[in-house]
Amino acid sequence: MCVAVEIRFFLLYAGLAGGTFLVAGLWDRRPSLPTALTFVLLPLVFVMPFIGCDKTPLPTDQIQSCCSPWLVPHAPLPYNSTLSDVISQFAPWTKAVRMALKEGSFPWMDRWNGCGTPLAANGQSAAFSPFSVLMLGLPIGRAFALLGATKLFIALMGTYLWLTELHIANEAARFGAVVFALSFTITPWLYHPASSGLALWPWLLFALEYRPVRRRTRFWILVVLCAVWPLCGHLETVAIAALACGVWVLLRSVAGDPTPAGSAYKETVLAVVLGVGLSAFALVPQLMAIQGSNRLAIAQRPDHLDFVSWWA
Repeated sequence: MCVAVEIRFFLLYAGLAGGTFLVAGLWDRRPSLPTALTFVLLPLVFVMPFIGCDKTPLPTDQIQSCCSPWLVPHAPLPYNSTLSDVISQFAPWTKAVRMALKEGSFPWMDRWNGCGTPLAANGQSAAFSPFSVLMLGLPIGRAFALLGATKLFIALMGTYLWLTELHIANEAARFGAVVFALSFTITPWLYHPASSGLALWPWLLFALEYRPVRRRTRFWILVVLCAVWPLCGHLETVAIAALACGVWVLLRSVAGDPTPAGSAYKETVLAVVLGVGLSAFALVPQLMAIQGSNRLAIAQRPDHLDFVSWWA
């Protein structure tokens, strides 16, 4: 069983890497062999402590000190208390998605939590995220190790493609990709859904700069990315990153060096609208949940800063 799980882990990771290189080759942007090996091996080195059936990146030491009914009196403090959301929220939501799919239903509701709570409407459950789909091939403890390696690889490749599209030297682009993927922007949040959106952020920047032989190619890349991006599980991060992309395009236009997507802005806007529309099935439940949330009611009160300070 242990060997079978490890084989599946490496097959899934190899399939992801191979598929990504294949797509990059179709776009005539295949990285050099040293770059490809670096991007494949570096994420594996990062998650190396968890490659083994008896280990998982899930912070299970949190359970004995904070979660009933597993609470143990006088349990030692967790190694890193800031990781509590991973074990108390993200892992249970991942399990709920799996249980819903296993029984043949869409993961709209988490009926295993209390009297039932929203699942798809809770964006951070990442119920329809492509990262969550990839994890289905492994037991949940091992799946989170694959999740970490996958996000790092995706961040590496996306950043490299973007930087090389800016005509930066191959070595410099490879260095920049490593710096971004292993930066505190991603690594502290590697098992949080926020880092999924961040890992895909450079891919959007690449799509804005991409100059394909066929112009329609960039259009469909933008459609796919804008459809997938909101599904990753943390809309706040996606919204901020999307705003940054818009500022980037605007500044390039003001400087007299517009991006290819900025030059064809009508086509770009259409691609974004179409992509977001394709993800509406997951966005609409989240927007409805926000409309009915207590946080929105508090935010609309004149004294809302008494609850959440700007300095908090």
